[in-house]
Amino acid sequence: MSEFFWLDHGSSEQLRGQILKSDAIDERVQCPVSPDHLPRSDRALASRVNPHLDVEVRHSKRDLMMIWAGIAHCLVHTELLAEIRSAGFTGYSVRPATVRFRDGFLSHEYQRLGIRGWGGLARPESGVKQVGDCKGCLHRRWSAVLDPTQLIDRNQWNGDDCFIVWPLPNFIFVSKRLAEFLISSKVRSCAIHGLEAAKGLRFVGGDGFIVGSLGATLPRELALKFGKPLGIV
Repeated sequence: MSEFFWLDHGSSEQLRGQILKSDAIDERVQCPVSPDHLPRSDRALASRVNPHLDVEVRHSKRDLMMIWAGIAHCLVHTELLAEIRSAGFTGYSVRPATVRFRDGFLSHEYQRLGIRGWGGLARPESGVKQVGDCKGCLHRRWSAVLDPTQLIDRNQWNGDDCFIVWPLPNFIFVSKRLAEFLISSKVRSCAIHGLEAAKGLRFVGGDGFIVGSLGATLPRELALKFGKPLGIV
């Protein structure tokens, strides 16, 4: 069994939600070097770390333990969160969210999952390398993942059960222990992929990644701790 896993939405598009409202701010500033680069302001970056979400779904399945919306927003039911806390899993924060179901019921029993754990930079053996940068802002271009089994450097991982790997901020990686817990709990509204089986999935291949500041993903103190030595905050 893999040591690390990728947590994703399930295959059913019908179960996925649509974001109706978010308190994330999309405030931009002008890059002094590249006019076509409009990085987010510090205020906007801070607002995008685990924002409050109002989500609508096209079903009335109120027993789902996870609901996914947007690119990578994962809402977790408070019942499952209680079990996750009790088991001592680490690397996450939560923020209240609302979910409106198709029958009109408005639920406050879900919270948005924010990721705080750090898995370091993707290993170059995975195919991910920086292939472009901007001298005026943190706009960076990275090549695509070619071999996901080589993605995570265990020596850079801080040991948390939930974590990100840079430059893939929209992908949630989890430890073997948390993956086994979710599988044994029969959480059916998510997919858990071992990295050796991830070839052909949506973060592999393609045109690579264009990302900005780590401060849009991790809280400021963690972004500085992990990102400042790497020049990505």
